[in-house]
This record gives sequence, structure tokens and C-alpha cells, in this order.
Amino acid sequence: KINLARVLLNEKNFVMLDEATSSCDQESSAMIEEYFLKDEETTLFNIQHKMNKELIDFYDSIIIVDKGKISNIFSGKKEKEDFKSRFL
Repeated sequence: KINLARVLLNEKNFVMLDEATSSCDQESSAMIEEYFLKDEETTLFNIQHKMNKELIDFYDSIIIVDKGKISNIFSGKKEKEDFKSRFL
């Protein structure tokens, strides 16, 4: 959480998170993720294994990487609904 606080204090336009909330409880994790997703001035590149279904629609694209290769990209509303039903 301290590293996330540093990111927030620096007010960067591009933030890359790699399992940044994995040690947080589910509520805190969702709150942090939502904060970055709703900030239109910040581009978020978020790498994670567990996704919050309620926040999927805030992402512009969801890229699935399997064995080091891109296997799927979900960008549109219908594609993201498909992602929710297939993967979550």
C-alpha cells in the first residue's frame, strides 16, 4: 500500500501495476483499482490474475496472455460481456 501511495502522490499520467493489490483485501483492492480506472487523466496498464467483475466495463481493453502470447483481446462492450461470461 505504501508503494501505491507513492504512485498516487506523484500524479503520473501513466501507471503500470503488476499484481499491485494482490495482498489487499477484496474491498481495498476494488477501491484502488476503481480510483485509477475513473481517473481520465491517467492511463492504467494493470497486470493481474484476479479481476473484479464490476470494474470490467471501465477498462478500454482486456488482453489475455497465455504462455507468453496474446490469446484474446476484449475491447467492445459485447466482447467484455463475453469475457465476463467465459473467464470470470
